[in-house]
Amino acid sequence: VLTSPVVDAELAAQGVLFEQAVSTTSWTVPAHKSLLTGLPDELHGGGTLAPLPPSRPHLAEAFRAAGWRTAGFFSGPNLHPWYGFGRGFERYVDCSNAPVTEDSGAFDLETPEGRQRMRDVQRASHQGVTSPKLVDALDAWLGELDADEPFFAFVHMWDVHFDYAAPPEDDVFFPDYDGWVDGSNYVELDRAEERDEQDVQRLVSLYDAEVRFTDRHIGRMLELLRAAGRLDGTLVVFVSDHGEEFFEHGRFGHNRTLFEEVVHIPLVLRYPRGLPQGLRVDDLASLADVAPTILDLCRLQGSPVIWGRSLLPALTSDLEARDAPLDLRLFRDEDAP
Repeated sequence: VLTSPVVDAELAAQGVLFEQAVSTTSWTVPAHKSLLTGLPDELHGGGTLAPLPPSRPHLAEAFRAAGWRTAGFFSGPNLHPWYGFGRGFERYVDCSNAPVTEDSGAFDLETPEGRQRMRDVQRASHQGVTSPKLVDALDAWLGELDADEPFFAFVHMWDVHFDYAAPPEDDVFFPDYDGWVDGSNYVELDRAEERDEQDVQRLVSLYDAEVRFTDRHIGRMLELLRAAGRLDGTLVVFVSDHGEEFFEHGRFGHNRTLFEEVVHIPLVLRYPRGLPQGLRVDDLASLADVAPTILDLCRLQGSPVIWGRSLLPALTSDLEARDAPLDLRLFRDEDAP
C-alpha cells in the first residue's frame, strides 16, 4: 500500500522533486516565516513566537501588489494571523478545530494564564480532522474567481500533525498490532518505560495513515483545479515545514533537535507549461528558497531583502554551493506553549 500515491504520481512524477530540501528549523512558526518571506530564522526578525515584523516581505503581498487574487487557508493555531501570516491575503480563513481570537489572551505568553490558554488551544487543535474543511473552503473561493483570473492560494494542512487519528480506510500499515498505542497517547509513549519496538512501529504506521489521508485531500484539491480546466496552467508547490522523529535519537516529535529526520522535507514543483516532468534535483535547497523560486516562476518582483534564491538554475546546471542555515531556540518546559 502506498503512503502518498497522489503526491508520488501526480506531483513528483509530473514535476520537479528536490531530493535534498531542508527546513530552516524543526517547528511550525519560524519555519513558515521562512517559507513565506524567503528569509532564514536569524533574519526574518520574528523571533520564535513573536509576530513577523511588517518590514519583512511576505510572499502574498507580492502577488496582491501585482493584481492577483490571494487567499490563505490554515488549520492550526500556529498559522494564526496574529503571527503576521495573514498579510497580503484578501481572505485568510481559519479552518482549525480550535479557532482563537486575538483578544482571547491565548497569545499573551508573558503570563502563566496566557501560556495555559495557548496550551489549551494547541491540545484542542490536535483533535479531529480539518482537511475536508480546507478543501471545501478552497473550493468555495475558487468558485468566486473568473476563469482566467490569476490567483495565489496558500493551504496549510494540519491533520498529519499529532494526534494521529486517520480513518480506518487509511489505517492499513500495521493491521495486526494489538498493543496500547492509539495515536493520541504520544506523550505517554515518549516517556513510557514499557515502550517496545512494536509500539514505535505502530506509531509510525499511524503517522503514515495520516499522510495517506492528507494525500487523498491533496488529490481532491488537484481535482478542483482539473475540473476548472486550470490544473496544468497552475504552479503547484508541495512542501513541508519540518519532519518528525520517531526515537531515532531517543525522542518523539519535533522542536527538540535538528537531526536529519526533522529538517529533511519534501519539496515538489509541478507546472507542466514551464517545468520538466519527472526531474530529480540533488542540489541542497532551503525552505527559504521556496518564495524566491515561486516569484521567479511567476515573473514577479520580490523584496530586495530576501535571502533565499531561486532554484530554477538547478534545473539545467548545478547550483553554486552554499550552506542552508538551521536554527532552533528552545523554551523551558514551563514557558513553552
